[in-house]
Amino acid sequence: MTFSAYRYQGEFYGSQRIYDALDAEAKLILVEDDTVHASTKKNREAMYAFFQKYLENPGSPEDLQVKVPGPEELQVTLTGQSVTSLNGESIFSLNSAVVRKQMESLELSRADHSRHIETIVSSAIRHSAFDYPDHFGDPVFSRTFCKSRIYAGKVFGSWQW
Repeated sequence: MTFSAYRYQGEFYGSQRIYDALDAEAKLILVEDDTVHASTKKNREAMYAFFQKYLENPGSPEDLQVKVPGPEELQVTLTGQSVTSLNGESIFSLNSAVVRKQMESLELSRADHSRHIETIVSSAIRHSAFDYPDHFGDPVFSRTFCKSRIYAGKVFGSWQW
């Protein structure tokens, strides 16, 4: 997950004062590594060490090469699909039934064109939970990434409600 570097570093240093006051500074660490959009070995090993130490998980924090089981080893039903093996429904068929009802309702609403146009914007706002911000804030630095040995930073706009 990508967070603003300024944000997590600020949270870390703010939290560090609390841990220091509790004589527990060793229990708070910040691990940073730079990549495009992936999990790095450094971050994975820090996560493994955390789980081992604080959740008492056994094993080594070393990022090991493991054999991933093939599809046939992971298949637990005759066809490999619960929908066909267990005569169930798929997400697609369940969603289709819901959308069919919504489309019927929409067609009914469109039949009265002038009323439909009056209600469509408020309906869209209500369904999306949109709330217009009071004001837009300064740009927020999101992260850096490197491609072909060229570093670039990402920035996005911020706003407050």
